[in-house]
Amino acid sequence: MEVTSTLLEKGKNFAQDPSEVFPESKKFFFSSIGKAHLINSLYGIGYTIQIAMLPYLLISSNAGIKHNGYLLTLFSLLQFTGSIFFGRMADMLKI
Repeated sequence: MEVTSTLLEKGKNFAQDPSEVFPESKKFFFSSIGKAHLINSLYGIGYTIQIAMLPYLLISSNAGIKHNGYLLTLFSLLQFTGSIFFGRMADMLKI
């Protein structure tokens, strides 16, 4: 009890309302960082689904485990080269 009263006496050390900390919190999802969070979340969900389903699809199509490694390697290489291209394009478009 003493700690709380001491903090209140010293001044306002905490926000009464979240809008004091983030004054434009309603516009967060429409900002650039909000869009980046949305895209990153969708990517994470898609990647997780892909990694979980790929071995099942390969086994059901009578492909070997070796093909799973080939597809994961191909995906990683395409992701690496695509990040260079799309990163440069995002810089040019100032996204």
